[in-house]
Amino acid sequence: MGRVCEELFFSCAIKARIPSAGHVNHIYAGISTANQAMTQAVYFLNPRLPPGSNWSRRSEPNWIDPSTLIKLATHFAFSNRNDIYAALSYQPDTLRSLPELRNFFAHKNLRTFKVAMGLVTKHGVKAGNPEEIIFAFAPGRPQTLLQDWIDDLVFMVEYLCK
Repeated sequence: MGRVCEELFFSCAIKARIPSAGHVNHIYAGISTANQAMTQAVYFLNPRLPPGSNWSRRSEPNWIDPSTLIKLATHFAFSNRNDIYAALSYQPDTLRSLPELRNFFAHKNLRTFKVAMGLVTKHGVKAGNPEEIIFAFAPGRPQTLLQDWIDDLVFMVEYLCK
């Protein structure tokens, strides 16, 4: 979801076209590139950073946290911010569970294994190892946990892009 939030921010900041209202509008008329938008976002989210100073990738917004996009949509006064608020108000557990499972597959160490196996209890699935979690069925669900997660993400993206 982090990548979706980041790309949506850039699209709005450079005034992308939206079906319902022409183009996204906001209060920063001079922004025409993703770098200009990122710079404005970095300075807003890091108020201790002196204006005009160089910033590093570590200063970039935490896109995994949906509240980052909400703060920026408010600060920039995006004309479609109400749609962004509505889409991001639906916060399924998927937004926390997927990164936890992804970290296991990326790092495969004891800590990420324990976190991933915590998803077994959290979702009430039967799995002996993290690889089995995505193919497990949660109680009372007609599809796998991975399919549920994909449905959650598709719903959010469709709402964000309407």
